[in-house]
Amino acid sequence: MKILLDTHAWIWWLLGSERLSKPERRSLDRVAAAAGCCLSAMSLWEAQMLHSKGRLALDQLPQSFHGDPAGRLIVATALAHGLPLATHDGAIQASGVIPIWQGAA
Repeated sequence: MKILLDTHAWIWWLLGSERLSKPERRSLDRVAAAAGCCLSAMSLWEAQMLHSKGRLALDQLPQSFHGDPAGRLIVATALAHGLPLATHDGAIQASGVIPIWQGAA
């Protein structure tokens, strides 16, 4: 079974918040192990916005990383899914934040 995590549920689960019960956490761990946890792009954006306002500590994207909100969201999505990114964006490539897909290299 696949489930979509709301932003707060995803953040609480990742950060080990006690706002999720132990049975909820174990259940999410099982669903994730079966590749059944999904996220909306909006959750990635929302987490980044909380981070930029100082309301959420993330080690995902540094403050100095790429000022384009779309670029930030695309990179955050690739990071969340553990995927290399196919891009010609020089700022993203130079950041070292995300593995860059090398294509036919």
